[in-house]
Amino acid sequence: MTWILTGGENDSSTGAQGSQPTAPAQQATQAAPSASLSATASASSTPSATPSPDLSAPAPDDALEMSVFTTPSGNISCLLGEDSVSCTINDHDFVGNDSSCSGSSEPFTASVGVEGEASGSCGEDFASTGASLQYGASAKNDTFACTSSEEGIECWSQVTGQGFTLSRASSETTQR
Repeated sequence: MTWILTGGENDSSTGAQGSQPTAPAQQATQAAPSASLSATASASSTPSATPSPDLSAPAPDDALEMSVFTTPSGNISCLLGEDSVSCTINDHDFVGNDSSCSGSSEPFTASVGVEGEASGSCGEDFASTGASLQYGASAKNDTFACTSSEEGIECWSQVTGQGFTLSRASSETTQR
């Protein structure tokens, strides 16, 4: 048995145009993870009209709204919370100054609170979580911000400007 389907000149539902929605639908399905990330990034990267006057060290205008992220290397994972920002590095070449650090092989966590100075400690488990924050990009919430680079990560309180840099080579406190 042979089936032949044809459409008339006025019937566009069976012509080539009728099959076009399938290709974009398949592309959208295949691109869903990056498309949703791009949509989130572009929606979140819209700068606010004016920075809040009580921010002494505001995030870059193109910073993305994020609460957790990992650097592209997968070696540093950060959490931007309401009261602090903290980043944990898994593989590093330094030994932390905190008494909780006994050797360089354990993960090291640097953090800064809204009004406190940056600090570091060992003993946190490392978990690579969140989307990847590409090198050169910044993440923020209402109080904290971070910028990713090939050298490491820099995070700070937008309120006080106090923060830290964290890389395979070192962990240092900063003031913006």
